[in-house]
Amino acid sequence: MAPGAQNSFLQGSASGPCGSSTGLTACSGSCAFCHGTDGRTPPTLGRSFYPRVPDLSSAQVQAYSDAELFWIIKNGIHLSGMPGFGNIHSDEEIWDLVSYVRSLGAPSQR
Repeated sequence: MAPGAQNSFLQGSASGPCGSSTGLTACSGSCAFCHGTDGRTPPTLGRSFYPRVPDLSSAQVQAYSDAELFWIIKNGIHLSGMPGFGNIHSDEEIWDLVSYVRSLGAPSQR
């Protein structure tokens, strides 16, 4: 875990329907370029990356803890196509994105 990141993890929460709808709005702008507008079907750009851009509803992504998803969205993944969004989204908006990613794994959304 990055230094100081634990404080952000403890202050946020990825629960509640409001987070999902707000996350959808943010995701349609930041995430859709690579993960697709539905978070499940990457467009041509997303399919061209190596490693592959994951389906956000997949078991691989859903296995991450909320704190791990927060850190990945905020900081990105070094040596992959996943950029960090901490410079353009507040911690609250990132928690909304985490909530949205979680909603994609919900059985009613599949």
